[in-house]
Amino acid sequence: MTRFSQVALIQNPASGNGGEPPRLAVRNELTAAGCLWKELVVEPDRSIAIRTSELLREGVDLIVVAGGDGTVREVASTLVGKPVPLLIIPLGTFNNFARSLSLPADPIGACQLVHTGALRQVDVGTANGRHLFFEAAGVGVDAELFPLGEAVKQGRFAAIFRAVRLAFVHQQTAVELNFDRPIDRAYQHSFRGQSPVRHRRGRFRNNRRRIRLRGSAGAGGGKWRCRLCDCRVVRSERHRGNRRVRCQ
Repeated sequence: MTRFSQVALIQNPASGNGGEPPRLAVRNELTAAGCLWKELVVEPDRSIAIRTSELLREGVDLIVVAGGDGTVREVASTLVGKPVPLLIIPLGTFNNFARSLSLPADPIGACQLVHTGALRQVDVGTANGRHLFFEAAGVGVDAELFPLGEAVKQGRFAAIFRAVRLAFVHQQTAVELNFDRPIDRAYQHSFRGQSPVRHRRGRFRNNRRRIRLRGSAGAGGGKWRCRLCDCRVVRSERHRGNRRVRCQ
């Protein structure tokens, strides 16, 4: 018997390339557990955030999302500050958020967390004061290349030429990172808090809560990538000729 009685399953058929079988397996697993209360299928013309808000008003006590990172982000953004937990069934292409949380890659194994999983809190990042992110946020050329990559995935291959041009003409970008606690304390509670900070060590001293970083020169103008899941803190490293900043 599961501790949740009103579980809502949100499925996105457009996520990943596994087709119907894994989605059917997830539905059957939750039904067999006796907790599946309602199932919603993502539709292109209906807002996932609005439908999630409707579930909250109807009394859902657990939301299960079977989809990719985009679907998970929309649902998770609606749940920020709410008492209802989220369970991720990784059925997308990359499933970065689920990977960063070390969730089971097998859909059935992930469903078992309804019975055995422990609730945990994760940090939420805010970009420009309004965009929430959970696993990563890109600025500069990384952010501008992302929609072009999505266009290529959809078969619009002309975007490749725009991406190549952008990589050479883009100017480097400065970014300021603000934390809700001293950076050194956040690092100590991160997944790598037992390891020493090997780069930009001075930035983590004296109870600082804010750091300002600037991309490196050269093709692409620098690339910053901020991973703030579970108090991960920034350090920089070389990556393919560019300087990358990671929250770890």
